Formats: sequence, structure tokens, C-alpha cells
Amino acid sequence: MPKRQICIHGHFYQPPRENPWLNHVEWEPSAAPYHDWNARIAAECYEPNTASRILNGDGHIVRIVNNFSRISFNLGPTLLAWLEREKPDVYQAILEADETSLTRFSGHGSAIAQAWGHIILPLSTLRDVRTQVRWGLEDFQHRFGRPAEGMWLPETAVNSLTLRVLAEEGVKFTILAPHQAARIRSLDHDTWSPLPPDGIDTTVPYLWQADPGSPPLAIFFYDGARSRAVAFEGLLSDGEKFANRLIEGLTDPSRPQLVHIATDGESYGHHHRFGDMALAYALDYIERQPDISLTSYGEYLASTPPLSAVEIVENSSWSCAHGIERWRSDCGCKIDPQRGWSQGWRAPLRAALDGLRDTLVPLFEEQAALYLQDPWQARDDYISTLLDPSPASREQFLTIHARRTLTDPERVLVWKLLEIERHALLMYTSCGWFFDDISGLESVQILRYAARTIDLAEDVFSMNLEATFIEALALAPGNLPAYANGAQVYLKLVQPAVADVVKVGAHWAIRTLFEPDVDATEIYSFKSHAEEIQMARSGATSVFLGRVALTTEVTEEVLPVQFLVLHFGDHHLTVGARLAQKPFTPLAQAVRQAFDRGDLAAIVHLVDQEFAPNIYSLGQLFPDDRQNLLEKILSHSLTEAESTLNQMYERHAPLATLLQNDHIPIPKVLSLSIEWVLNRDLEQALRKPRWDSALISRILAEAQNWTHLLNTPVLAYTAATGLANMGRTMQRHLGDLEPLLALEEALGIAGTFPFELDLRTVQNLYYRLAQRRVREDSGADLNPEWIQHFYALAPALNISLEPSP
Repeated sequence: MPKRQICIHGHFYQPPRENPWLNHVEWEPSAAPYHDWNARIAAECYEPNTASRILNGDGHIVRIVNNFSRISFNLGPTLLAWLEREKPDVYQAILEADETSLTRFSGHGSAIAQAWGHIILPLSTLRDVRTQVRWGLEDFQHRFGRPAEGMWLPETAVNSLTLRVLAEEGVKFTILAPHQAARIRSLDHDTWSPLPPDGIDTTVPYLWQADPGSPPLAIFFYDGARSRAVAFEGLLSDGEKFANRLIEGLTDPSRPQLVHIATDGESYGHHHRFGDMALAYALDYIERQPDISLTSYGEYLASTPPLSAVEIVENSSWSCAHGIERWRSDCGCKIDPQRGWSQGWRAPLRAALDGLRDTLVPLFEEQAALYLQDPWQARDDYISTLLDPSPASREQFLTIHARRTLTDPERVLVWKLLEIERHALLMYTSCGWFFDDISGLESVQILRYAARTIDLAEDVFSMNLEATFIEALALAPGNLPAYANGAQVYLKLVQPAVADVVKVGAHWAIRTLFEPDVDATEIYSFKSHAEEIQMARSGATSVFLGRVALTTEVTEEVLPVQFLVLHFGDHHLTVGARLAQKPFTPLAQAVRQAFDRGDLAAIVHLVDQEFAPNIYSLGQLFPDDRQNLLEKILSHSLTEAESTLNQMYERHAPLATLLQNDHIPIPKVLSLSIEWVLNRDLEQALRKPRWDSALISRILAEAQNWTHLLNTPVLAYTAATGLANMGRTMQRHLGDLEPLLALEEALGIAGTFPFELDLRTVQNLYYRLAQRRVREDSGADLNPEWIQHFYALAPALNISLEPSP
């Protein structure tokens, strides 16, 4: 019987969010209770899909599976880099899933590559297209340990030039939307035919060639209707319906058929809650059908090569009805049409970036050619040092590409030149044009990459590029009065994020003043070495001055920074910083003399005189450290207020309850004291390594009439984190009854919480231990009482250890 197969592809991607100077994703309050949107989406989508639940008819977990091992997927290289750094367990689980899929799919893995920086390739130069493809392929090889067979094109944006580059670089296939097919012909004939009225047959692959004799490329056109049902029509509300909708596409048993869909991978958990579970159930359901199997694109292509050739619709994509205009014009595509906003800013934004890029190309070529044998080949190979920044890797790169042995200043210059090119690629990230206003997070982010490009280029080429760039941005009209055009966005939202070495030095000084015991030898993408430090205190006032050497890890540049901090107590401080080009001793003597005589005004004058315009306050501290230090300062300032709120609560809580029961409005100040005390007490109790059930029960009893005042997102997050930590402690101490009983007690009290808990992490830990058959494999080391309590945890975790039917 001909093969009837199904493939589900997920395009997992988030735009790069790192501060370009710090290589660090800064705190994003809108993602609360998570640190940033990457962290939030990882918790809602990427992590759940590595350990997704399959439930029985009673709603109990019978299996936890890694969805990535049974679907086709790509993850953006910049997202993979973030996962490797911030979520190593999730990252490793994804790599392991691909390794497992090699066995499942006849040596053809689930993972495919993606062009590196998620730029719209048809709007790019040939040189940039080739670099993006090569970086994407090299990134894949480095992470997955095998060559990529396929490559996902960002937004499936395509033209013939892009496909030619894919084929020339050894890519075997790509995936496009059905409306991107123009016409077809049988490989046995030379005559091209228009597509039938219902569009291209998506159940078979097609052959594309730039011209006879050129490398071939297979194209899979995904099922558009079924993909839309997953992404936008609620199909993920029911895993069985999802599976049957796919199976219904296998309509012709007389020939091999592939039903395949492609959507944003974030559909499975982030866009649609529990979408990962619908996916897991659908995959399991399909696998149980006797004449249908799951496959990957590589496996299907190996067994069912194309019988027809195809021509594409040039300059088309999956997310713009007007081709690729969404990324260069006011085409009408937008997120919220009800606002009536214009996207007239899109074309001027691209023009400004193109102008910057085109200005830099000859400058890069001329300067880099002094030190590198082939500057553009060096750029293509630069990905190797990004993936492995070790000294040995960087030395190997220079050995291959440098014209000669370089001096230290020449090495710094070469790394800066290559960083100019990297950020010039990042500034074209497609999300910068996708949304409705130029002041949006994504547009601001690509402008930050442009600012970093300018920062490096002005240093290397000794020319003013920023003024011309801002002038070009002024032609990009915004929709908000506060950000009337792109120039305003740049000045108000981009320039404040600039973190040159002087600002980093000021940041280091402030952080060291407040946290002298914290190791500050690494500060984001810089290494630091304190060379001269002096401090004096008098009451609440202190003065802190010195010199710190800062090394930029990427460029290897070492710059000394002098600083002077005058702290008046709490958040009141001023700090000046500058490159250490003047002697330190005269300044130190003048500061010390002024401080000894109590002349703080003289010190303020010295800050202004010696360091202007590089003068900072706590508000200029980088967001993560600013938040931490403000919380520390606030904790001292709130002691008195907290005492007052406690007294109000203790004295008036019974009265408030009476008012509540009689439906009498409660005074705001009284309501505030109840809200503060209950949330504080419960959050503190949940942060303890072992929960006090009696204490938590008492707080919950007091909160019974005030559940609407509970900060449930924070409390639920704190409780889930605490349970996960207890689970890890239990895992580290198998056989030790105390951690197991602590977890058992905590799960018991968690069942009484008036809010829903995310138990996935502790469920995953427990399930993996149970799958290792602790009773059979480790019985000699585990006492019967421990085993009894371990298996007794299953119901509290909603896990059924009985074989699934």
C-alpha cells in the first residue's frame, strides 16, 4: 500500500532582544512575573513541548513526551543561543529530541536550519543572503552535530536569487506557503501548466532549479487551510479533532501522500494555552492509526522524490498578502486595523538602514583588506568565533584569515570591523517592520542594532554617521505624539540604551558601592579589574572613587575608566566617569580634602568639572541592577510603612470582615493594609525551602474573604518555583526521607490554594524518576518507606502510574 504520512512543522522563533552593548536581555516589566519575554515564552511553549502531557479519560497524566522528536521544526539561531545560555535544560532536550528523531525517521532528523538573523532575504543584497544562509547552516551543524537537510526562510519570503543560494550551499529542501507557487510542469515534459483552481497539490514535493545543470532544490508547499485552522481557528482546543483534521487530508490511497502543515511553533503553548498537549495527543493518536505514519521532510523526500517542477511567485511570503511589501511599504498589512494607524514609516526606516549599510560596505572592504586576506570570506567564517568564542577558536580564525601576525591594537580593530558587520545584519531583523508603529519594541530593537553599528563604525572610521542616520529617520512618520517620527524614537528610546565603556564603568562603580561583597569581575559582556579604589564614609554620606580596567570580551579592547561617586544615602547619588586619560592622584587628593572638611558642594563641583557630560544617577543604571538596588534601598525605607500597615491589619481586620459581610464599602487604606499583609506573608512563606503547612494554612484562612486581593500571578509563580526546588532537592537525595516528606507536605497544602499552580517542572522530575523504575532498579538502596511515600505522590501530581489503555 502506498505510504500515507503526516508531518507537522513548527517555526519556533523570537527576535533577538539583547542590549547590543551588553549581550544581555534586560528586564521587561510587561513580561511579569518573568524577567523578559524570552523567559515567558520559554515557560509557556519551548519547555512544555520538551515535556508535554498525554492524559487519560480521567484527566490524569499517563505519559510525558518530547514533541520535538516527532515533528519537524526549526529554531532561530539567535533564540537557540539564548536557550543555551539561559535555559540549558530546555536547549539540551531539544538537541536530544533531534537525535531521537534520527532513529524514528530513517536517519533524517526533525530539525532543519533557518537563515541566521531572520531578515527578509529578497530585500537583501546577494552578499548578505549568502552570509545569512552560511551562518544559519554553520550554526545548525555546531548545535545539532550534523549537516542540515532543509532550511526555513524567514517569513517564507522568497525569490529565485534566495533559492539559488540555498541550492548552491547544499540545502536539499525548503518549505513555502501554497500561494507562493506560480506554475508547474511534469519532469517528463517541457510545457508549464497553470495551477488548477483549487491551487497546488500540497501532498507532494516539487523540484526547483535556477537553470538546467544548476543544483536542484525541493520545495514542500504546506497545507494552507489546515495550517490556518491550527494558528487562527481554535483547532488546538481538541487534540483528537486536530489529528482527524490532518488525517482527512489523506484522500487518495492509490499513491503516496503527505499531509503537512506549518505554523509558528509558539502556537503550541504560547498563543494557545495547552497547545503543546493538543499537539502531543494528536501525534500519539496519529501514531496509533494502522496505515498512517508520522514523518519528517527529509525522510519523505528520500523515499518520494519530486515528479514535477515548480516556479515560484517572486518576492512573496506567508504573512503578507502583498508579497514582501510589509517590510518596505505601507501595504495595508497591520496587527490592529481598528487603530487606523499608518505604516508610512516602513519605507523611510528601510531607506535609512540601507543608506547606513551602503556607506559602510566600501569602508569595511578598504579597512579590513589591510589585515584580512578576504574580508567577505572572513565575515562568512566569523560565525565560528561567535559559536565558540574561546581563545583557541579566535586564534584559529586569525591564523586562517589574517594577512600576518597582528598586534594587539590590530586584533581589536579586526574584531570591531567584524562586529560592525554582525550588527549591520541584525539591524534588518524582520520584526522591526512587522508591527504597527515605529516606536514598538521590535522597531526600537533594530534601531539599537543600528546604533551599535554606528558606535563601532564611528570609532573605527573616525567619522560622524549618526547625524545623517537621524536625519533619514526623521522622514519616518510615527503614529504617537510622543514619537512623531523615527528620529524622536531614536533620541528617546535608543540613545538612552547605549552602553559605552564609560557608562559601564559608572555602572560598575555604583554596583560595587552598594554590593561590595558581590563578585564584579564580570559585568555583562565586559571583564573588570579594579586598579585603584578609595572610599570614605561620614554618616549616611559616602564618597567612592577609583579606576577600573574594562575589557570588552568580543573585541578584546581594554580601556581604563576613572569614576567618582558621591552618595548621600538611599537613592540619592551622583557619579561621574571618564576614560582614564588624566592622572588619578590629584583628583583623589582634592576629593579627600573636600570630604574631610565636609564640603560636599566642592565634590559635586569636581564631578561637574572633571566628568561632564558623563554624569549619571541611579536612574541610568542598567535595568536589572537598577531594579535589584532599588528593591534593596526600598526594603529599608519601607520598614516604617510596613509596621504601620501591620498595625492597621491587626487592629482592623475583624472590622473589615464585618464590613465585607454586610456589603459595606471598605475604606481604601484599610483594603490596602489587608492586601499588603496577606500577599507579603504568603509570598514569604512560599519562598522558604521547606513550607510550614500550619503557617500557610493560617494565612489562607485569613485570606478566605479576600482572595480578590491576592496577587495570584506572583504567588502562583513563587509557589511553583518552590515546589520545583523541593523536587530537585528530593531528586538529589534519593532515599533520604526528609526531602521527600517535605515535598509531600507541600503538595498537600498546595491543593488548598485558591489559585491554579503550574506543576510542570515538579511533574517532569517525578515522572522521569518513576520511569527509571526506582522500585526495581534502585531497590537495594531505597528503603520501603521511602518507596511507599514516593509512589504516594503520584495522585497529588495528577500522574497515573498505571499503564495507559
